[in-house]
Amino acid sequence: MKFGKVRIENGSFIYLRHMMPNSIPCTDILWAYIQRGDDLEGRARFGRQLLQHYLVIHTRRGKRYRFEMKEEEAENCIRLLRVLHPEMAYGFPEGGRVELLQTSNTRDLGGLRTTDDRHILPHRLLRSDALYHLAGADQKKLAEEYRLRRVVDFRASVEVARKPDTMIPGVEYYHIPLLDEEMAGVSPMSSMEQAMKSFSGDTSERMETFYEAMMSDQYTVKQLARFVDLLLQPVDGAILWHCSAGKDRTGIATALVLTILGVPRRTIREDYVRSNAFLEPDLQYMTRLMDSRPGSDEAEKEALTAAFRVEESYLNKVFYSIDRNYGSMQNFLRKGLYLSPKAIDRLREKYLL
Repeated sequence: MKFGKVRIENGSFIYLRHMMPNSIPCTDILWAYIQRGDDLEGRARFGRQLLQHYLVIHTRRGKRYRFEMKEEEAENCIRLLRVLHPEMAYGFPEGGRVELLQTSNTRDLGGLRTTDDRHILPHRLLRSDALYHLAGADQKKLAEEYRLRRVVDFRASVEVARKPDTMIPGVEYYHIPLLDEEMAGVSPMSSMEQAMKSFSGDTSERMETFYEAMMSDQYTVKQLARFVDLLLQPVDGAILWHCSAGKDRTGIATALVLTILGVPRRTIREDYVRSNAFLEPDLQYMTRLMDSRPGSDEAEKEALTAAFRVEESYLNKVFYSIDRNYGSMQNFLRKGLYLSPKAIDRLREKYLL
């Protein structure tokens, strides 16, 4: 089947180079996506900006190829490649939302760029809010499109009992609470009801203090080490981790994963605060619900907002706490998460391209 100047025949991707046919086994293609760019020559000739579309593929040998073609041709080519090679990653989410019916903050970290100009492979690392009462369509999407194989739940036992994850056939579940039960009982993120009762004074200051305390707590650090060890273990598909809203405990774990993979600090902060945009509809709904209830006060509204929003200063406290307790992030990775340089290289080899 032909797509622009390339074609797929007998399980091979065939293209011309220097007027000679070259081929790549479709099973050697690790990642394919559509890239859009300006046609500078067309703008110079016709005085207007034209939009070009390219099919970009990355292979097991670390090669990157780009082929100009119509957008529809590129989409059809990717569909066929997915049929011939179901394990192939596709798309360029850049940490964008995975559209599910029953979750608000499920995201694919694929496409995020590292400091050495590599990218996280899409459909491998997913962060999320709780997987409670997942619709059948959501389960199918995660199992088939994302090939979900493992779920890590960071919530406390009481949260899991209240809103258990939907069990998807073929998916392994790991309960790795990041807070011990005593700490979870006073956590401003343990439940909506507790948040409204426990918040007092300056909300941002309280959250910053709690973040700093988490990263000073050896139980939390050991649980994070367990989580990172799961990332190292072989898995033929995606791994997803979550807490309740997917912003605090999940945000901390994600920031550490991105740090290990070599993603720059600025990108890590951008990914962290992106929860605000995805959780905003939920916050607006809960605010209207609270306004309809007599007796609600400003303190409760402030607590409600904190339950659905993050501030960059919270994450800054994580990095501050790590530097204060371990001297540097490098020391924390080695002494706190038990990651040797070889283990870090293995993680990057596994999830980067």
